[in-house]
Parts: sequence; structure tokens; C-alpha cells
Amino acid sequence: MVPNPGYTGLPPPTWPTPGCMGPPPPPLPISIPPPSRNSNLLVDSETPGSSSTSPPSETASVPNVVTKQRLVPDGKISWLPFPPGSQKITEIIKKRYDKPYKKFGDVPLLTKKFWFKEWKSHFLIDDDDEEFFWKAFKYRTSKRFSQMMSDIREGVDTTHEWLIPAYKKLLEKYWETDEKWKNIRKKARENRASLLGGSVHCGGSIPLSSTIERMKKQLDRTPTHEEVFKETHTLKSDKSKWVDKRSQDTHEKFIKKLAEVQAQHVEAQAQGMELPPIDEDLIWEEVCGGQKKNRVYGKGAFFSSSIKSRTTSANSVSGRASTNQNFVPDLREQIHNLNEELFQRVTQQTDERISKLLDTHLAPLEKTQKKLEKLERAIGKAKKEKLKQKRWNETYVSYYKKVRASSSSTTAPPPPPPPPPSISSDEDYDDDGDEDDTEDYS
Repeated sequence: MVPNPGYTGLPPPTWPTPGCMGPPPPPLPISIPPPSRNSNLLVDSETPGSSSTSPPSETASVPNVVTKQRLVPDGKISWLPFPPGSQKITEIIKKRYDKPYKKFGDVPLLTKKFWFKEWKSHFLIDDDDEEFFWKAFKYRTSKRFSQMMSDIREGVDTTHEWLIPAYKKLLEKYWETDEKWKNIRKKARENRASLLGGSVHCGGSIPLSSTIERMKKQLDRTPTHEEVFKETHTLKSDKSKWVDKRSQDTHEKFIKKLAEVQAQHVEAQAQGMELPPIDEDLIWEEVCGGQKKNRVYGKGAFFSSSIKSRTTSANSVSGRASTNQNFVPDLREQIHNLNEELFQRVTQQTDERISKLLDTHLAPLEKTQKKLEKLERAIGKAKKEKLKQKRWNETYVSYYKKVRASSSSTTAPPPPPPPPPSISSDEDYDDDGDEDDTEDYS
């Protein structure tokens, strides 16, 4: 039914009888403003069973009001609030499963867009965010589709009234006979069983950001990453028991590393050094061994910005997006600056130590070197004196032989040889070993 343009929600006015107070005044024009784009209410102007071509009646019924919930982007592949959108995806899959699709990738693109259009019609989404929600919808639908198929295959979903029996038989035959699918499933099981494979947690399909928002309301503050990890990796029945050994070991390593960094900061502050605040996200990434396939263990697809406070206001969506985009480059620049500062500090300390060692040990080495040089000169002097003494002795022996020979004859004896000259101790000697500078006393 088309609403009456003159409908005001009030009974029609009554005018005085003509002739008593003059002619009645003309009715005032009434305008009904259209609903705004950001309104949370959708007005249904047609009543079921009525025709849109029926003439307007003087008494219009009150329009039906349908409330739509607003969704805002959260991270890269999620939204807030998450549960309504996730539940609607499950409903659409059950309602629109019209062929035996084995996985979400088998669904044609036009069918995917039709599902997305139907899903989007149940929520309020800004036009600027439609591309983001299209990507997030495909990712979440693919995950949910795989989980629903797994529930049927493993016997978790025993009713599956939405699944046509003929389609179920085709799926069971595919799961039993297709070797490629079996190999993929076997490889996935091995990855989940390895220490670096799948991450066991208690969060289910709920994104980490939704868990953080829930904890913020419970704690009335932003939870630390340690609190979030413990919430999602311990049993709900007993929070002291971890879901697996890997999560327990990682938590213990993180606590130990955090205590070491805090102790270093306290020591540095006591020495008057200014250090940047402790970044628990960097410590966590170091303990876990860094990123693997754009993910960090215990954080999923959310990096350090997952712990930051998020607001659900539509006006702050663009601001949050720019902040998340600039966070990683800023973090890398901070790490680079810290590495440069640490390198300069270590280099300066090394140079100071080397200089001190040289000052301590170089002077004694120089004195020892001078003593060795003086000793070498003394040895050279002694060698030359010995050589000269030997030559003189030989000459003197020859002289006495000649004296004896002359005593038996009338010839006069030869003059005695001169004594070898003494070598001054202050003289610098060069013992080349090649030249013989001794005098010939013969």
C-alpha cells in the first residue's frame, strides 16, 4: 500500500461551519523526508497482500519498521560485531546450496555475488567499505563452508536437513574415491600435528578481535596479549590447563623473555639511559620465531595492531584503516633505529677497549723491543771482537815461529805484531756477515 502523502499520524482537523467564521483556510502542505543513508532503520512501506498500484486511502496504516544492524570493518578479513554476520552466512549456505559443491571454490562467481548481495541486504554497510566486505565475505564463507562439509563428513552434523540426500551421496563418493583430495587432507593432518603446523585454540570460528572486544567489556580496559592468549589457549572448564604443549611452552618462554627485558630496562634506567617502552608484540614475535605466511602464532592474521583498542563507530573506520596501514612501516623503522643505535654503541665500546689494551700493553712491548735491539748490537760486537782476537792469535803464533827460526840464523827477528784495537761499547756495529773488516796482522 502506498502511504498517503498527507498522512501526519493525527486525526484530520475539523473546521468551523461555513458562515460563522468565514471560509476554511487551505490545508498546509506536509512533506515527509526520506530516510538517510546511515539510518539504522528500514521502513517497509508496503503491507503484504496489498498492491503498489492501489489508490491512496485517506487512512494509512503505520509503516512496518525493520531494524538493521550496522557492520564496520575490523582488521583485514573480519567485521564488528562478528556473530550476526557469521550466522547469516551459515543460513545463506544452507538455503542456497542448490548443487553438490565440494568446496566454496566450486561455486560460480555469479552465485557468490548473489549470496553476497543477499547477505549484505540484512545489514547496514557503507558504500565505501563494500569492496572490503566482499573480500571478507568470501574468506569467511570459504572457512564456514569447509567447516560445514567437515562436520557432515566427520558425523558432527547428523541432521543436515538442508542437504539433499542425492547431493550427500555424491559428496561421500567424492571423499572416498578422489585421490587428490585424500592427499591434501593427509598433508593438512600432518601440518596440524607438527609443532610448527596448525594452531590449537579454544576460540572456534570467532575472530581474535571479537574476543578482545568481549574481554574489554569484562575487564573495563584493553587486555594484554598474554591475557588474550591465555583466554584462547586454556580450557574453559579449567583455566590452569593448556590446550597443548606448544601453547604452554610458548607462554613460559614469553614470560621469561619479558622478565629479562624488563630487568634490562630497569638496569638501563638506573644508569641514566633512555630506552623506548617495552613492546610485548615484538617480544612475542621473537619467541614464536617470527611470521609464517603473514601470521604470528597466537595472533592469527592480526599482527601487533590486534591488541590495540578498536572502536565500532562508523566515523572512525577510515582513521583506523590508515593507522593499521602505517603501523607496520613505523614498527620496522623503529627496529631499524634501535639496531643502528645498538651497533654504534657496541662499536664505541669496542674501540675504547682496544685503545685501553694498547695503552696498557704497548709501552712494555716497546721497551722489550729496545732491549732486544740493544742485545743484538752487543752480540754483534762480541762476534767481531772474537774474530779479531782469533786473527791476532794466529798472527802471534806465526810471529813466534819466525823468531825461533831467526835465532838459529844470523838474521834479526821481525818486529812483534801490534795488539788488536779495543772496540768501544758505545759504537754501533753492523754485523753483515758478508764482509770481514778485521786487520791483517801478518
